[in-house]
Amino acid sequence: MSSSSLFAVSLLVVMSATQTPSVRAQSRTAPCAVSRVLVDSARDEVLSVLTSASPVMKEMRQDLGIVRMDEFAPVTVVRDGALCSRVASSFDHPLDPDASFVLLRLGRVYYARDPDQRRATGMIMDTTFKVLVRLGTAIP
Repeated sequence: MSSSSLFAVSLLVVMSATQTPSVRAQSRTAPCAVSRVLVDSARDEVLSVLTSASPVMKEMRQDLGIVRMDEFAPVTVVRDGALCSRVASSFDHPLDPDASFVLLRLGRVYYARDPDQRRATGMIMDTTFKVLVRLGTAIP
């Protein structure tokens, strides 16, 4: 191995070893939480919100052209780490490096439950992952 190749390899090893935790966290794929308890809780939570008579939910359903509540079916758990990673950047706060969250698809919308329930409950997104509604308020 030439000295320049050895230098380049050494430099890469040193750079990867000295990454800050936030750089390492940003480069990894955010895990989808699939615990039955968390999934069931998130599903019940979002269905009660989506089917509520709240003016915000009525407007969102109208904007999406959803006229029947069965259009939120089927409810499926997203297990794709790449999708969870993409959604993780939509939370309005940085996630802990070891955080995981439930991501559900309900017909034409997604629901991401915030892993830090003190900051918010979650967010409802369309199929392009544009945030339509943020749920909950921060608890001091």
